Amino acid sequence: MSSFSIITLLFELRMKYFLLWVVLLLLVWSWPDVAQYLAVDRCLDAGGSFDYKKNLCDLPSSQ
Repeated sequence: MSSFSIITLLFELRMKYFLLWVVLLLLVWSWPDVAQYLAVDRCLDAGGSFDYKKNLCDLPSSQ
């Protein structure tokens, strides 16, 4: 194996790890928005209304 192919292999591995870190950082950075979207979706699916100021789900009371 030539030194060129070893260097190329190391560069490819470094790029894969770099891209993995970029994806992980994007997920961590966007998690609060994703979590709120999921909370709103669950609330609306349950028949409630979502109060964005309080960040709470208002479910109708059963009578």
